[in-house]
Amino acid sequence: MSFTVPSRRVAALAVAASGLATVLSGAFAPAATAAPSTATAAASASSVTVAAAKKSWFVDPRTPAQRKAQLAVPGKPEKYRGKLRETRAVYRTRDGALAVPMRYAFGNLVSKGQALTLDGGGLFSGGSATLTTSAKAQIRKLADSLTNASSVRCEGYADYSGPAGEATSLSKARAAKVCAQLAKENPGLRTSSVSYGSARPAIVGGVPAKRELNRRVVVEMTGTRPVKPVPTAPQAKVPGAPVLVHADGIDGAVRYGFNAPATDGGSPITGYQVSTGGAWVPVQILLGRRTTTSDTQLTPCRGCGPQAEFEANLGDLTPAQLVNLRVRAVNKVGAGAPSNTLSTTVYGRPSAPTDLKVVGDDGVLTTTFAAPAENGGSEVYYYEISYDGGQHWTYVPLTSGTTLTVVKEGLDNGTSYDVRVRAWNDWGFGPEASLEEKTLVAAVPSAPEIGSPKVHGSVVNFALQAPERNGGLPISGYEVTTDGGETWDELEVDEDEGLYFSLAGLTFGDEYDVQVRAVNAHGKGKASESQKFTYATVPSAPRIRTSTGDNGTITTVVEPAEHDNGSAITSYEISYDGGETFTEFDTTGTAPWTTVKDGFQNGVEYGVRVRAVNAKGASQSFGALVFVATVPDKVWLDDEPVVTGTRASFTFEAPEFDGGLPVTSYEVSTDGGETWGSFPYTPTVEGFAFDLDDLTLGHAYGVRVRAVNARGPGAGSKNRVVTPIAVPNAPTDVVAVATGTSVKVDFVAPESDSGHPIESYEVSIDGGEWTGVEVSSIAYTFTLTNQTVGVHTYAVRAVNAAGPGDFAKSEEVEVVAEPKPPVVTGYTNTRDAVTIHFREEDVDLAEVSAWQVKIDGGSWTNFTNVTTPWFGGLSGSLTPYPCGGQPCSDVLGTVQVRAALVDGGYSDPSAVYYLPGYQSGGIPG
Repeated sequence: MSFTVPSRRVAALAVAASGLATVLSGAFAPAATAAPSTATAAASASSVTVAAAKKSWFVDPRTPAQRKAQLAVPGKPEKYRGKLRETRAVYRTRDGALAVPMRYAFGNLVSKGQALTLDGGGLFSGGSATLTTSAKAQIRKLADSLTNASSVRCEGYADYSGPAGEATSLSKARAAKVCAQLAKENPGLRTSSVSYGSARPAIVGGVPAKRELNRRVVVEMTGTRPVKPVPTAPQAKVPGAPVLVHADGIDGAVRYGFNAPATDGGSPITGYQVSTGGAWVPVQILLGRRTTTSDTQLTPCRGCGPQAEFEANLGDLTPAQLVNLRVRAVNKVGAGAPSNTLSTTVYGRPSAPTDLKVVGDDGVLTTTFAAPAENGGSEVYYYEISYDGGQHWTYVPLTSGTTLTVVKEGLDNGTSYDVRVRAWNDWGFGPEASLEEKTLVAAVPSAPEIGSPKVHGSVVNFALQAPERNGGLPISGYEVTTDGGETWDELEVDEDEGLYFSLAGLTFGDEYDVQVRAVNAHGKGKASESQKFTYATVPSAPRIRTSTGDNGTITTVVEPAEHDNGSAITSYEISYDGGETFTEFDTTGTAPWTTVKDGFQNGVEYGVRVRAVNAKGASQSFGALVFVATVPDKVWLDDEPVVTGTRASFTFEAPEFDGGLPVTSYEVSTDGGETWGSFPYTPTVEGFAFDLDDLTLGHAYGVRVRAVNARGPGAGSKNRVVTPIAVPNAPTDVVAVATGTSVKVDFVAPESDSGHPIESYEVSIDGGEWTGVEVSSIAYTFTLTNQTVGVHTYAVRAVNAAGPGDFAKSEEVEVVAEPKPPVVTGYTNTRDAVTIHFREEDVDLAEVSAWQVKIDGGSWTNFTNVTTPWFGGLSGSLTPYPCGGQPCSDVLGTVQVRAALVDGGYSDPSAVYYLPGYQSGGIPG
């Protein structure tokens, strides 16, 4: 006899008989794919048989290769250093049996001897044995997989990062908590717990926070409980057949009533289905239902039959169709047998009228249509028509013949109408017949107006006024005739500045009769009134071949006009003021003709234009802009050039008048104007500057400059004679001596000044910038103060009118910082003695030969005695000192102190210290 295994929350599944382990949320526990299994599990000692699972869930989450790479469990894991590594204790019990992650067991039953691993990730509050809410929920889910367990054992483990004693007690408490929670979820479950502390870590290395798998609890099922068999429930069947009471055809539907089956097959009826011979569809609309066995006690129902327990409609049926109706009941097992069949005919409204056509004309719509293809089983009595998409309808009576015609007048041109037609029978109006697009009511445009012809060369222009009425449609174009309407051509109309059009290609002397008409989508409109004319015009314009201005004269070469446009040319005229005034010029001889006129101003641009004249008038003029110009004026060249060695530097100014054309360049001559050449120059505030380099020393050069424009070079400037000179030789024997931060530099003057007196000397420190210095012309020495501490070299050079010469450099010299001045801190008030307290700053006492004092601005005097008092610093005394038997502070006014150095120098003096006469003596501080 077969039974099902009961479960407290989920259905039990068959499990493998081998040992099992499950992880709750292991940090190092990736899910493993379950291996297929056909084994069946012995659920209890009573040999209750359950179905074998298709796949075994109890599999090792580590592959053989991963197991092979694991470390042996170390005796002292805290000694291990390196990255995280798994040991052979991962997912194992203390005895080495497999303990899979807890989640593997969810939805399965655990067998005796199988074990599960719960790691510490999120199970317990930090550092305690208190289960989190999430942990309790997961253990509750695990309890469903232990419903057949009679006893379990919980093994507690901990990480080795803390003291061993604390690890043992914490892991034991956590194991006890897990077992207690399992017993709470499974009443009657016996539990035991044991702690192994940190002795068998699953993970070593890394940091403690990454070793969650060491903080685990392993649950092993140690006993099973009997499973009570559950009797098999009786097998349900499909319901019986309902009884169809009536079926009546209505507008596009059938109304029917039926009674429920005598039996529901042992399972409640969940719904009904209806069929007309094809597919079965759910009964959607229940109109009413009888509530008692009495026919007179029915739930109120519009149209329900007195014998039916249920009433419904089946819609969307084709009118005039015979329908064979059946009903069946449905429960969870399936659909039952169909009811009896009742037949009825479906009635309906007529279909839409056919062959709808609508034609729009001048204020009129003409509509034609034919009868509907289907009348819905009832005669069509009349029609209705709408011109606004069905918002308003107008009655249309039946007429003889197969086609009905409706004419609607008084409509607005330019308006589109949505025409629709519908038919009516006993069941009402059928669907509307309509067109995809609205129908436009329109007419052709009225006549436009054209102006008188305006002849312009080979083109005749006409002004155009659009028609007053466009017929309700946009004007799409215009057509023109030049022969009084015999032939028409498409006309291009320009709308940039009002409407106008042009006619070209006309023959001079011919007569033309011009009319224009507008066109819209409805057709060609009426023609305008005629404009008749004979074509003739002024000549075409002559051309200027060249026109040049030179030093007050304009010379113009003119080519004749190409066309006289039907009238002989009688003369040619020229203007020099841009067309304001014209005068006739001589055209004797063969064209082109040359005309010359003088008296123009250089530097002025003139507008030269020419035109031809015939009996119709003057042609358009043809023009050119002519600039009258000459060469530039003389350039002014600086009469005091700067000569430095083999270089001579000049400045010059542009000519006062450029001849009427821009100066394009300048040329220079160094031989007084015999030869000229281009040269580089630089613009300045007042003119230009340039240099002549590589000149021969002592050679006299005659320098001149001239300006050049498009007319040529102007006159040369005045001749400026320059003779190059040289810089002085270098000084010699440069010696630099440092005293504190002052450096004295001695040198020997240059052997030669190259023929020009030396004007000054310059010094450069460590190859830096050159600076002028004051030098004694007798001793050739100078002193530099406030020099930077360190090792330096000093270079000296001489300067004359030709510029600086070569330099000579000293040997390296070291500049040593002078000591800071001492600071006076106080005094001792003593009769006939001066005792001053002061503090040395950064002075090396080994470099001090004596300490000196200056009293009331007198001379410097060495202290008689200098000591080191107990309060620090130094104390200097002058004893005796003539203070007239009184305390010196009452007699003296100011003091300063300085150090006399071993090398013969002195430190800077201290600041002036004032001795107030009213103070009593005493050690300061």
